[in-house]
Amino acid sequence: MGLHKKVTQLHNELMELRNNGVTRTLRQHLSSDYPDYYPQDPEHALEHLFNELDIKPNTMEVQQLVSLAEGDENMKWLWYEILLSAIHKGITNIDFTKELIAVTVTKQNSDTLTQPYIITEDMKTTKGKDVAPGVSFELDKIKVGQKTIKSKKKGRALEIPYETIRYSPINLIGQFFQGFGSVIIADKLATLIDVLTNGDNGRDQSDELIDESAGTIGVYSSTNGITYKDILRASVRLWRLGRPTGHMIGDENTMIDILDLDEFKKREAGVERAKLNLRGKIRVPENGYVHEDIATKKLIVISKDNCIGEFVTQGLMIEKDKDIIRQLHELAASFIVGYMILHRNARVIVNGNANFTSWPSLYDIVRPK
Repeated sequence: MGLHKKVTQLHNELMELRNNGVTRTLRQHLSSDYPDYYPQDPEHALEHLFNELDIKPNTMEVQQLVSLAEGDENMKWLWYEILLSAIHKGITNIDFTKELIAVTVTKQNSDTLTQPYIITEDMKTTKGKDVAPGVSFELDKIKVGQKTIKSKKKGRALEIPYETIRYSPINLIGQFFQGFGSVIIADKLATLIDVLTNGDNGRDQSDELIDESAGTIGVYSSTNGITYKDILRASVRLWRLGRPTGHMIGDENTMIDILDLDEFKKREAGVERAKLNLRGKIRVPENGYVHEDIATKKLIVISKDNCIGEFVTQGLMIEKDKDIIRQLHELAASFIVGYMILHRNARVIVNGNANFTSWPSLYDIVRPK
């Protein structure tokens, strides 16, 4: 089945997906939606399409492809998809947002999302009641509020002189656009970290700001900073709240210190002298991430399945144009996304600069008497 005359159709299918918040490259689309196109090796279906179009990315210069695109609609959209694929690869090289997201919601043509949230204080004050068989009864009610959040458009623009890319091979210029992808995703990562730390700026039915900021605890000794025992303290408490942990984020120096702890770097033969199996298998985070927006000597411990959701209005969109007078190719990349806190007590900040005093009330384990 040849697709060399259907590149425009493929591009239109991809644009429809992107308008619905799904970011997918041409390579991914061929592999997932056209498995019979190149069944021998679906992962290299894009290379097979290049062969059909007599395109050799290692040697063909960008100018040659652009010239072909001026007289062939299919080639025009192929150049667009090659650009986007390179940018997308640069994004995926450093993007860890998907690894922290519990749920993704796509809502086209709207930048607002309404979600329920449990009013935390009600969880502490309501009580279970004895109920006799066959007798009508009333129970204390846990109130559920309504929270509205907004997604925001983030984007970057790029101006490239004609001469800069005209005589570069397609593969080489692809490396350049991968770097542009890394710059684009930096905005998205910064937004995620800000929401994890400070909350999602959600508002209730009265348009009042809801405090969804992370709680903070100190460590056993601020002289020693964050130790394995401090990470255990955070993991045990979140597990008791039904928020098992598996991920943590810190700045570069903090994560290097964490990786340098004996518990993470040393290997020992044999087994523990004594073994204690805690019901529920409390987990210490096994996945670490680095981001410069986390303050020094602070660590965010996260329950990935309960903490944060992603609200997508528009997936990655690439727009390009020419400025003939200035002899420039103009490229703009953007996405519209928001993040929402699902459960405020599903993450905690461990502050290595302060000694532990007590847990903030939002992490209280309360059982009615």
